[in-house]
Amino acid sequence: MEMDPEIERSLTNVLKSLQDFSSVFDRKIDELRIKGLDEERLNALLEGSDAMKDSASIFLSWAKHYVEKISNPAAEKQTETFYSET
Repeated sequence: MEMDPEIERSLTNVLKSLQDFSSVFDRKIDELRIKGLDEERLNALLEGSDAMKDSASIFLSWAKHYVEKISNPAAEKQTETFYSET
């Protein structure tokens, strides 16, 4: 299935932005580690970084799911019909 070029471009930009933010955030944590920030605070930042990465993955999964629906509305009708008959 072919993705709408505008949606594909936008989704690609979101992905790149999320990757860029994640890299910058992790680099800042490394800088704080080098400066001697205590382990408890570093661990909290690392947990936050992991949580943001997980959230980004969830967002991207849902985005791809709905992009599929918008790219192929006929498939949605077939799914709805299938579920309504069971």
